[in-house]
Order: sequence, then C-alpha cells, then structure tokens
Amino acid sequence: RKDGAARLAVNFEADRVELFKEVAQLRWLGYRVPETIALVADEARERYPAAVALRAACRAYGVARAALAPGDEILLRPWLAAVRDRVSRAFPRDAGGYAKVSW
Repeated sequence: RKDGAARLAVNFEADRVELFKEVAQLRWLGYRVPETIALVADEARERYPAAVALRAACRAYGVARAALAPGDEILLRPWLAAVRDRVSRAFPRDAGGYAKVSW
C-alpha cells in the first residue's frame, strides 16, 4: 500500500525464472534432474508468461494513473471504474482485504 491506497503487485520470484532456465539447460545437456526440482521448475515455466504480462499491465496502469491530472480524472472516471471492476473480478478479495489468487 502506498499512501493508504491499495496497489496490485505480482509476486513471482526471479529465483523461479532462473530455476526453470537452469533445469532446461541441464535437461538439454542430458543430466537427470530430481523430480521435486523438475516439478517446481515446470510450474514456474508455465506461470511465467502470465506473470510477465500481468506485471507489464500493472506497470502500464500505474504510469497512466500517475500521468493523469486531477481534472482529467473526472472525465476518465467510467474507464477507470471499468478497469478496477475487471481487476476486482479477476482477483476477488478475502476477509482480510487481500486478493485471493489461485492457480
């Protein structure tokens, strides 16, 4: 939260990206990768494109909101409400106010 306002952030660790790239290289070289590590790497590889797209969308929304003058916000209120509505439908909140995201 920044200045009391909620902010959407993508929690995808860079370590997971490195892991799935290293596992791919090890497999390519013919090494056997332990199953638990391979499962975590495969899961990260599947989620990575969505995480990158969501992170870019969040960054673009934040930049666009920061560029708005206070007077312009009134004119754009219907579009901003539509974006907030879509985000809230995609990430419903639990009783604690945190977004519930399940894969």
